Amino acid sequence: MNGQVQQTDIQSIEEFTVYSLDRSAEGLDGLIAECRRCGEAMIAEPIMAMMTYLPALAEQLHAFQSFEVSVSSLFQLEPELIADEQGSLKDVEDRLEALVHGLTERLFDSEYGVVSEMLRCDVPHVLARYQALLPVLRHYIDVEYMQTPEVAG
Repeated sequence: MNGQVQQTDIQSIEEFTVYSLDRSAEGLDGLIAECRRCGEAMIAEPIMAMMTYLPALAEQLHAFQSFEVSVSSLFQLEPELIADEQGSLKDVEDRLEALVHGLTERLFDSEYGVVSEMLRCDVPHVLARYQALLPVLRHYIDVEYMQTPEVAG
């Protein structure tokens, strides 16, 4: 692409959402890598990590959560219904929320080793579950909102 933005033919909010979901898989790869990088930094230099890596990571996690909540709200999704054999979107949402609260508590208590472990293992695992459910979510939006009904004739 030589640094140019790829032009897409998006004509509806549904098409834009599906496009965004397709791009989210790449974004989640980056977010997982950033979690691990921050977790490693928490071991080596916890104060430096809290000042440099953690604020940006927190912002990225918040942006992802906001996007996911917006999609659910826009399409009035029941997160329990977006599921695969390993669980539902609701399970993943609840787990990520619990992890974010746990990270905050552990940081407040200066438990940097626990924070590191959570960032290197627990949060990436939950984000990978989101990644696994993206095709299910995309399929739901495609079937429920984008496919035009066949006209009887």
